[in-house]
Amino acid sequence: MTQKWCHITCDVDTIDRHLQGYGVEDRPPCYLVYERAIPRLLEVADLTGVKMTFFLMGRDAMIQRGLLRQIVVRGHEVASHSYSHPQPFANLTKTELTYELGASKASLSNACEDAVVGFRAPAWDVDLATLTAIRAAGYLYDASWVPSPFILATRLAVYRHSTGKRHGIDMAVLPHLIASPSRRVGRYPSTPERGGSAKTDLLTEIPMSVAPITRFPYYHSLSYMVPKSVFDLVYRSIRLARNELVYTLHGVDGLGLHEDLVDVRMQHHPGMDVSLDEKLSRLTKLFRQFAKDYDCIPVKASLNSRQPA
Repeated sequence: MTQKWCHITCDVDTIDRHLQGYGVEDRPPCYLVYERAIPRLLEVADLTGVKMTFFLMGRDAMIQRGLLRQIVVRGHEVASHSYSHPQPFANLTKTELTYELGASKASLSNACEDAVVGFRAPAWDVDLATLTAIRAAGYLYDASWVPSPFILATRLAVYRHSTGKRHGIDMAVLPHLIASPSRRVGRYPSTPERGGSAKTDLLTEIPMSVAPITRFPYYHSLSYMVPKSVFDLVYRSIRLARNELVYTLHGVDGLGLHEDLVDVRMQHHPGMDVSLDEKLSRLTKLFRQFAKDYDCIPVKASLNSRQPA
């Protein structure tokens, strides 16, 4: 019988990195997500009894080492979201990619005093060469795949804002974008031609949950973009398919635009027009539902029990 796991994952993008994705490059580092959002999310997790996986940048690891250590002590997982959150991520040179992966893993592991084994790319932007580099850097799993054609819109938006960059959608990843959403785990070998062993160098892939038929990605931003009835329908379809749940939110989902004096250029980000109280109430209700229906654990806690698809 398949384990009913739920992995609640949080991409901890700072405000300056969010704005970079919107084409704004003049913002200095902003630590609001660490100072206010993550403590709030940890409180919601404690209240509802769920354990989460936080994907963080290595850039801020030592400055935020107290918070990172607290995340681990409270039973959650610290994973990598690259070192500096560059976009487009799949367009990095081999040298740049090696640094982003290795420096992030080392910085986060040292700061939280725990082994960092998971990775998620900025804007979920990976190709097969990137996956090979992720495994070569020592990661055991990647959580960047979204098996839905809707992700192409996100990819195109990132590349549109990155002037001077080539179009970065690797045609080799297209079969995975339309692969069966019931396939919850894949194994991607680093082939001998790429410097690895096809027998031993395996990267476990943890894809985002999508609806079985419509392929709607089920993640927190969707709750602000569609009517509640549609959002709930997507969840029910995943439950009926008996698939595990991989649910993604962002650190800014724990911030209020006005309450926390967030840069006004974030006002069009999904959910930033909602009051902080409503945002936290929505997260609490969701987490309670997930805890009722699933065993909500960090991603790495499930790795030893997984079988390749």
